[in-house]
Amino acid sequence: MKVLITAFEPFRGDERNSSQMVLDRLPDRVGEMDVAKLTLPVTFADAPAMAIAEIDRSQPQLVVCLGQAGMRSCVNLERIAINMAHAKNADNAGAKPCHESIILDGPDGIFCKMSIDVLAEAVRVAGYPCTVSNTAGLFVCNALYYRLLYRYGSILPVLFVHLPYAEEQVLDKPVGTPSMALGSMVGAITAMLSAI
Repeated sequence: MKVLITAFEPFRGDERNSSQMVLDRLPDRVGEMDVAKLTLPVTFADAPAMAIAEIDRSQPQLVVCLGQAGMRSCVNLERIAINMAHAKNADNAGAKPCHESIILDGPDGIFCKMSIDVLAEAVRVAGYPCTVSNTAGLFVCNALYYRLLYRYGSILPVLFVHLPYAEEQVLDKPVGTPSMALGSMVGAITAMLSAI
């Protein structure tokens, strides 16, 4: 079985992105899964296009997208993507959509068809804090998730996972900024993959 795992480059002035840090440290094989890795730009246009091109080229049996959600405190498995793109700050290409549909006449929301509550429990049993989230936000993460679920949701398991900052990233941020040990995030994703 082949899984494609995507992550994002740094954005909004950060030098690192926790999703890319985790992706770089994931093993190339988890159980019976061969792990393929792809880092995406933080852009509304290019991130989905690059992911779709790679999925169509490599034909994985599972897609897991990782993204950074700096104010969250644990691993979050996303239940739903919504058909709206909105940015308070521009993406890395300068795009700043305002309450725009991601796909004209697409459904308002698309649910992940994977058993994410079961997966979240498996991560917690493995010793890592994890919860199910009902909002992937409105930025590039949600746009990527929505486009992939819209295109592949009925034929290919697709899941988006939001990660907090890694501990190394918050050293120069305000005291109390949520973070998680990088090794724990890698362990959590590995445990989740093992439970699929």
